[in-house]
Amino acid sequence: QLILLAAAAVFPVLVTVIERPVMYNGIRHFVFITPAFAILGGLAGKWAWDLVAQQHRAVRAAIASIFVIGLAVPTVELAQLHPYQYTYYNHLVGGVKGADSKFMLDYWGLAFKQAAAQLDEYVDEHRRSLPQGRKFRVAVCGPHRAAAVELGPRFETTYETHNADFALMLGEFYCADVQAPVIGKVERDGVVYARVYDTRGRSFPSVFARGQ
Repeated sequence: QLILLAAAAVFPVLVTVIERPVMYNGIRHFVFITPAFAILGGLAGKWAWDLVAQQHRAVRAAIASIFVIGLAVPTVELAQLHPYQYTYYNHLVGGVKGADSKFMLDYWGLAFKQAAAQLDEYVDEHRRSLPQGRKFRVAVCGPHRAAAVELGPRFETTYETHNADFALMLGEFYCADVQAPVIGKVERDGVVYARVYDTRGRSFPSVFARGQ
């Protein structure tokens, strides 16, 4: 029974590691294995508790300290990533900095909320030098619906780069490296999640990297 339980927990993960399929919202693909992991975790916890209980007090204190540190480190890292905890990667891959070159991080474009707030602030500060009587055009690389919601009614999103006032780009591999002044940036642990550019008077061929 224990072997079957371990196989139910490990085999789907092992197949995924070997095959490396594309998966967004990765955890939802593994919800069905959480009961098996919970049972295995309970059994392992009971075994560890019994083992530690037999040790000297100093040894128990040292083990307890290691356990607390092991819980504290990812908790602190998740707090530092807020509100982008879903982009968390552990130290086996090098954290988000190590994962950035291997995986997509903010694929839902959550950073657009913070980036849009930065653009809003920039527009308010430079209102006199900006075009009047129309919406500001923002070329977007990333989920357009998310960008439109966060930007609000005085902006319109577009894929077109011609005559765009600003560019809002996720920090993902498929987004273009725009040669324009950066007026906003969302960053965590040295990884850029989104950038905002002032593209007035500048042209670039595409919001996508392969279109450049």
